[in-house]
Amino acid sequence: MKSMRIKLSRMGWNNVLIFASMFMILLFNYSHRMMTQGHESGETNTLVGANTIIQSIDFNGIKIERLGATWRSVSTIELTKPLNTDLIVETWTQQPFVALQSPPLMLDTTEIYLVVVWAAGESSGWVYEFAVDKVEQTTYVKNHQQNTWFYVEPASLTHLIPESLLEL
Repeated sequence: MKSMRIKLSRMGWNNVLIFASMFMILLFNYSHRMMTQGHESGETNTLVGANTIIQSIDFNGIKIERLGATWRSVSTIELTKPLNTDLIVETWTQQPFVALQSPPLMLDTTEIYLVVVWAAGESSGWVYEFAVDKVEQTTYVKNHQQNTWFYVEPASLTHLIPESLLEL
């Protein structure tokens, strides 16, 4: 049996190398996205239950406090944009987020923001850890009480954390 040899010109081999390189780039890009994004469980849940009475949300420099039936913000940093406190509290209590089956992979470009929610009737605050990667444009939040990770759509991030903190 004769062996078959592929004879290509120099230009033909260059094309083979170009297409092989493109395939490898696509493969690495796809596998990177699979590794950095946790697998979704399909379950959705709010960060804070709709029936929970929030007393305050502390963003480490900006605090939203209940003042009767309204909200006020107290800030130790300069706010670049006014806060829509009603929208922030509404997002925390009503916006459903997709739970992840496993913790997401964090890259070196990930920034961590801690938020503490104080609810009526609770002796300690509930800690939430936001992992924001501005390069990869991914955001995850960990509910430390339930040890659960959620995926956050990029458009929802500024409804959860004041934009002034994200710009620092």
